[in-house]
Formats: sequence, structure tokens, C-alpha cells
Amino acid sequence: MIDRIVKQKLRLEIRKENNPLGDFLKLKKGVTFPEPTNGNIFIGPIRVSIEAHLFEGLIAYLYRLKGYKVYAVLCGKKLKTCESKPLESKLGFLKCSFCLARQEEFCKTFEIEPLWMEDFISPDEDLKIEKALTTFSLSNMFFEGVDLSKSVKSGIMRVLKISHLTQKEERYVQQFGKSAIQTFIASKNMIEKYQPHSVLMSHGTYATWGSLQQACESTNTHCSVWGRGYVGKGNLVATHYKSYLYQNIIESVDNFNDLELSIEQIKRVKKYFLGKRNPNEKVDYVNYYSSNKSLSKEVDIYEMFNISRKKPLIGMFPNIPWDGQAYSYSELFPTIREFVQDSVEW
Repeated sequence: MIDRIVKQKLRLEIRKENNPLGDFLKLKKGVTFPEPTNGNIFIGPIRVSIEAHLFEGLIAYLYRLKGYKVYAVLCGKKLKTCESKPLESKLGFLKCSFCLARQEEFCKTFEIEPLWMEDFISPDEDLKIEKALTTFSLSNMFFEGVDLSKSVKSGIMRVLKISHLTQKEERYVQQFGKSAIQTFIASKNMIEKYQPHSVLMSHGTYATWGSLQQACESTNTHCSVWGRGYVGKGNLVATHYKSYLYQNIIESVDNFNDLELSIEQIKRVKKYFLGKRNPNEKVDYVNYYSSNKSLSKEVDIYEMFNISRKKPLIGMFPNIPWDGQAYSYSELFPTIREFVQDSVEW
């Protein structure tokens, strides 16, 4: 009953102005598609936010126009825990209903065939998952020889908005571990059945996308992981086989060791960092949810942390911990928290 009401509400939203799905439906009127004879392509939204996954929808539509059959890897309410809803919320079921409605409308809009996880995990595999979870802990997150720890840990940190896990967070390991294993198994089964040429997804981290990326890796299936680079008003970045966050690791420092900046370039660099200190500047600023007032509200740091306005503030700009440190850690600084603490003490 709730799912039907939510679907109807979403359809009404699509008819409003400035709705991405509604606008695209107008654009594609009268378009005819060739027979899908060139093979299969997967996209991996898993959980759908229309704004966040619009790029994947457009790419899927492009491949459909080029004669490919496009499939989407989707949760379909199979995952009871994910990074899109708060933990232990009494209204979590509503989040799932809205997400399911978006998944269905997303596929209809962009001519995508949905693949629901429920259809790709057998009862025997459900039992296998439950057995594997009995040994899951902060120190052991292996499933069938595959280490899912980066996916699980980044998912927990993302939802709790923390930079590292302690014994206090141990109770969430099995919840996110279950979602990671379910995603891993379902994705492998989908890949085995449809043999896609390539899989496109965002992030390549968390219990959802990280596990999908690992399923591609374990089956030797090509995948591209895309993300938004915030310099240049959201230019796109992408990598093959690994999370796009991995790009900074494989980039050689030799590209920068002998780099000398001109006077003009030095001015630009200084302007860039000074701009980041000014709340009225829009340096690296991309707001994909400008209509959501609760998300676009500016925060007064002095007031939030009760800091005297007479004291100077020194800004540090590390990556987001639940994304960035999944790949960009080192032996000296395994977490961003330790990097910040050591830098302050230094």
C-alpha cells in the first residue's frame, strides 16, 4: 500500500517544472531505438537518487541508442541497510519505498532493464550469507576469499559521519557486511548470466558500489568508476577497474617534483586557497541540491564549536574520510583523523 502511494507521489513530482526525469521524457518523445544487437552494458546505481544518478541514466540512454541492451543493478528493497538511510530509524521503510519508486521510474525514463537483487540471490545463498556473518568482525570481513573490509568500513563511516571505527561501531559490521555480501553475490550472478561488455558505476566504495566493483574484479569484468571533480564546476573524472579515488595513488609524483610555477601561476594558486576561506566565494562549489534548504544551509563554524571570533582559524582540506581514506591511506597516516591530529601537534 505504501509503495503504491509513494509511486503515485513520485509520478506527480515528475510532472513539475525542473524535474530531471520529466524534462528528459519531453526530450525523448518520438525517438526510435535500434535492435540491441551489440551486446550488454550494466550500470550500477543500486540505490537511486535522480540528481546523483542522472549521468548514469544519460550514458545508459546513449548506449541504448547505439544498439546495446542496458541493464541496471538495483537493490529493489533487498538491502535492509545501505548508505542512503539513517541507522535505527523508525521511518527507514519510507526511505526504501521512495528509493524503490525512483529505481522504477529511472529505468522507465532511460530505457533500462532493471535487475533486482532479490531475483539473483537463491535461498541457499541466503543461508550461506547468514553463516558467513557469524564470523564477521572489525578484524575479519572476508567472504569466499574476498576482503570486503574497505566496502563495509566506508559504508559505516559514511552513515555515521565518522573518520574511523572503534569497538563501539562493531555492532554495525554485520549489518553492512550483509549488504556488502548480498551485493557481491547478486552482482556476480547478474554478470555471469548477462556477460556485460562493461559496468559503469559511481564511487566504487561503500557496501553497495564497493561490493559491485569487487564483483567485477573477481569476474574479470571491465568496469568504469566515475566521479565529479569539484575543481572546474564539477568536471567528470573516471578510472578503469578501480574506484576513481584510487587515481591519486597511481599518479606518479614525478609529474610534480620538478614543477616550477610562474609568478602568474603562483598568484592563481594563492587566489584559489584564499577563496576557499571566504564563505561568499564559490571556489570548488557545486550544489546539486540547491532546492533543498536543509542541505544548502551555510554553517557558522565559530558558533557551532563555540570558538571566539577573535581567534584565527587555520583551514585544512583533507578528503572526505569515508571516501578518501578507503584508498589514500598510508602506514604513517592510516586515517585522516591521525593526519589532522599530527599536523596540529606539529
